[in-house]
Amino acid sequence: MLVAVPPAPPLKDLDQGYALEQRVDLDTAYSEEGRALNRVLSSMVDYIREPVSLASKRSQAHDDLLELQEEHAEQGWDGDVAPAVTSASVKNAKLFIAMLPSDIPDPDLAVDPDDGAISLEWYGGYRKVASVSINDNSRIPYAVLNGMNSCNGVLELDGNAIPGSFVALTKEVLG
Repeated sequence: MLVAVPPAPPLKDLDQGYALEQRVDLDTAYSEEGRALNRVLSSMVDYIREPVSLASKRSQAHDDLLELQEEHAEQGWDGDVAPAVTSASVKNAKLFIAMLPSDIPDPDLAVDPDDGAISLEWYGGYRKVASVSINDNSRIPYAVLNGMNSCNGVLELDGNAIPGSFVALTKEVLG
């Protein structure tokens, strides 16, 4: 028995799963092979429709940051007078994390009870740590301890890239 197959739609519609749905009526399979093909094509259509995030590598760090914000949302979160974490500080921390090179792991997160700043820290072992303190402005103080050597300074959060000097120091600490 011959079955007429309609022509394929343009390839530009593939990202919507449209081409697969239009070429095969997914609900009319009678044979076992047809039902198996139906399952495969259905899963392909579902996969094609799945949203894709290019920043998914850092999704755990972003989730941890939101949890940190919830836990420190009110003044006095420390049982004393610690200021709340501001949404601007969280926004700046998200931006900083998103700009991290892919070969630097997610940082450990903490909140400073003195000023509510968000600390991002990387530990490389005994006397090896790199740290930034992010608040609601674009100036980010940093400190690096690498064995007997230490340095500190201020980075400017411009939204384009983390300065290469801090990236290199962090890689040395982790290396």
